Amino acid sequence: MKKSISWIIIITMVMVVSILNDCKAAFKDNTPPPASAPVLGTHNDITVEAAAAVLMEQTTGKILYSRNPHEIMYPASTTKILTTLVALENSDTQDTVTVGEEVKAVPNHSTVAGLIPGQTYSMSDLLLALMLPSGNDAANAIAVYIARRVKDESLDTDEAMVEFCRMMNQRAREIGAFRSNFVNPHGYHDNNHYTTAYDLALIAREAMNNPAFRRLVRTPHAVVEKPAVVDKAAEQSDTSDQPDEVCIHRWTNGNRLLNRTSKDYYFPYATGIKTGFTTPAGHCLVSSAFKDGLEVISVVLKSTQEGRWVDSRKLLEYGLNDCTFHQLLKKGDILCTLNVTNHAQDEPGQVNVIAAEDYRDIFDNEDIPKIQSTIVWNDDLLKDVGDNRENILLSAPVFKGQKLGRIVYTLDKVLIKQIDLVADRDIEAKLQPDMENTNTLPLGKHPNTVFVIGLLIICPGIFFTVRRLKARS
Repeated sequence: MKKSISWIIIITMVMVVSILNDCKAAFKDNTPPPASAPVLGTHNDITVEAAAAVLMEQTTGKILYSRNPHEIMYPASTTKILTTLVALENSDTQDTVTVGEEVKAVPNHSTVAGLIPGQTYSMSDLLLALMLPSGNDAANAIAVYIARRVKDESLDTDEAMVEFCRMMNQRAREIGAFRSNFVNPHGYHDNNHYTTAYDLALIAREAMNNPAFRRLVRTPHAVVEKPAVVDKAAEQSDTSDQPDEVCIHRWTNGNRLLNRTSKDYYFPYATGIKTGFTTPAGHCLVSSAFKDGLEVISVVLKSTQEGRWVDSRKLLEYGLNDCTFHQLLKKGDILCTLNVTNHAQDEPGQVNVIAAEDYRDIFDNEDIPKIQSTIVWNDDLLKDVGDNRENILLSAPVFKGQKLGRIVYTLDKVLIKQIDLVADRDIEAKLQPDMENTNTLPLGKHPNTVFVIGLLIICPGIFFTVRRLKARS
């Protein structure tokens, strides 16, 4: 007998929960998510020699220009942007690193910084050696040190390289660079070592959020002095000066946009970042520039020797001179006012419809006048009134923050943003509403009504079932 009653109670609870879920579903927002904003800067007057290029705004990550942004490309030494980021995030710049034979394990014809096996450098020194003269020897030294520091001190050189590349790929995925794969820390050509212009822009954007990285990539030159280490190979290096007691490294940044003596390519607003070249990759450059509060990142891949500078300046100038942040909407802005029926006597008969959030974005100056906006109301507000705003009536109660619709922004008929529109205040309903106002919403839209009807159906069944079971006992 008791078991039967227990089962009845359990079944009743399940049915009540089901009814409540149906009530929630009645108010579920089925608005589709906004589409991605269109790519700006695809104007016919912007041409680049690069096979792939991207111009990205730093703070928002918005694409201002692109050419083959998701095409698989080889990054060459622009790989070192990610190498530097991983190193900075997993060490201290004052760490002391004694480099080993890994600095000699570089491919033929590599660019090197002239690091000496057995010599001790700070991590800051190694990063300068990596990013200014683009030393592949520095890349190896950094990779081995970081992998052993993070994973296991006993890793041999090959194991450490594999571990560091795993860290690079993991960090790339975290950033959103899903079409990239890195198999070495320096970017020397490998068919399995690749990226895209878009991925590289994402990586550079993340790296530029690191103050130490930002200082590093705008450094024009550096001089590092170290006690001499007896090493005949190092004495023959063309990138180091080794007298009897001291070794002097002189490193120069290869980014001509930063070089004041490079009259044809110097760009006064440039702030970085990294060059790259291999025969398969072509001439590459990831660069950045800042002016009047606006910062942009340019990526050009597989350009010509001169083209990478011309392409980059062209894109940076376009972003800084022809694009502007524009505020279209502020949170709390009143879009319109709607009438409210069935409200309590001391409540107002109107409610303001306000923006739920800000909308500020960067646009091509020529596109700003072309942006159009339309208000789209929730379906339940349009019942029996069409889409004429003047005929829309709300029925109390109205709740502050209640979603009433959305404002849709388009550019050249392409959706660029949707912002929710909400009520700015609570409005209580009458205690005994008039009959003409009691059916403003369809029955299924009233969760309390549905709940009560459900209980009226269930409870008598429970009552008679329990009585029948008691009579049998």
